[in-house]
Amino acid sequence: MTIIDHEPTGEKPRQRVKASAVAVPVASPSIQPPTQTQAAQQVITSNMMILKQAMDAGKTGEDLKNMLDLYERMEAIAARRAFDAALAEAQAEIPTITKNRLVHFEAKNGGKDTSYRHEDLAEIVETIRPILHKHGLSHRFKTHQEMVNGSMLITVTCVITGHGYREETPLSSGPDQNTSGMNNLQRIASAVTYLERYTLKAALGLAASNDDDGRGSSAETGTITALQMERMEALIAEVGADPVKVYQRYKKNSLAELTQSDFKSAMEKLESMRPPL
Repeated sequence: MTIIDHEPTGEKPRQRVKASAVAVPVASPSIQPPTQTQAAQQVITSNMMILKQAMDAGKTGEDLKNMLDLYERMEAIAARRAFDAALAEAQAEIPTITKNRLVHFEAKNGGKDTSYRHEDLAEIVETIRPILHKHGLSHRFKTHQEMVNGSMLITVTCVITGHGYREETPLSSGPDQNTSGMNNLQRIASAVTYLERYTLKAALGLAASNDDDGRGSSAETGTITALQMERMEALIAEVGADPVKVYQRYKKNSLAELTQSDFKSAMEKLESMRPPL
């Protein structure tokens, strides 16, 4: 592009500047996604706009109610889809949890002691929390206690929340009766921690290292789960049974090889060995 400077009449035009256009890249500002609070406020604002437009159009109260019901159903569907997508992405990033805690039961009546490893709640939370936060998700627990047939029942519910939706996973048990030296409050607290660990694992579909001792999943092989093996080992220690005799009774090489049918039969036999109250 050439710019001509026009001088007074009688003089020749003089070329002053010869310039060319140059494109200069400009970084676009980063756009942050709205927070949960901002998203909720946007929904409220949108609802108010819909109401105002409907009222201006002369809609009746029943019309407005039907419109809001439809809008809320659409919002719920969208929230569920966003939640499912975020949870799937988070699950793909969560690694196998390391079993970092050793549990040891001293056998009674001269039986054989039992030991096993599991991942504690702190280990799970430390692993998953930053990944859930990255995908707009969070977890919390609700606890409820009630008396059922004269016995206390503790229910812990793991709540996974995010993107305007939440999913709940409940699990119940009585107070911890497998650990000696505890008062009643400690037995309840132990059961709550146990239930928190397993509801969180169930809600997120978590796996722990060596859960199957190198085997495939229990659903595929028909063998007992890690939770079932923990329950059996605890009961074996409580009644003073010999774990070797338990699995040899079913012609297996370890407790981990017991089938679901074996588990049911073995637990009934072990329960019958409890001393009468």
